[in-house]
Amino acid sequence: MMDLLTYQQWDFVADAYIPILAAASLYQIWKSIKQKSSVWNGSGIRPMLWSVVIVYLVMKIDAATGIWSSLELDYSTHLALSLALAFPLVRGFWPWRFLVLLSILLYASLMVYQNYHTTEDLLTTTLVVLPVLWFLTANANSRNKLNRSGQIPRTTEHSPTG
Repeated sequence: MMDLLTYQQWDFVADAYIPILAAASLYQIWKSIKQKSSVWNGSGIRPMLWSVVIVYLVMKIDAATGIWSSLELDYSTHLALSLALAFPLVRGFWPWRFLVLLSILLYASLMVYQNYHTTEDLLTTTLVVLPVLWFLTANANSRNKLNRSGQIPRTTEHSPTG
């Protein structure tokens, strides 16, 4: 089925995936802020940005230490970035989360088909990055629940007493 397109056409599809996913994630965050959604509560961008920072931090650590290459593997910055961009959508109970997960699996399959990475590259990248993403988004979601319940104030500013 992959023979429907040329290598270059599949390469274009692969190159377009992350910008499209980033646009969808930012749109969902904007929409949630606009609708004052209880899921995002206006702070969905923070965990996503921290996730992106973590993705590139792991890339720099790998470049400096050669962790993946010492195992004859390659850290997949593209898969890690797609997980960072998609994870808030999946954890945020976005109605299309199944399609987001499916798109990541198809993207990973495309990277293997195009010989960008091996399955082992993608699995090790996922095993390292996914727990961190889970922590970042779970932490943000629990803080939002506490903020909405009134247990922890959002700011330290106090209104003037009169």
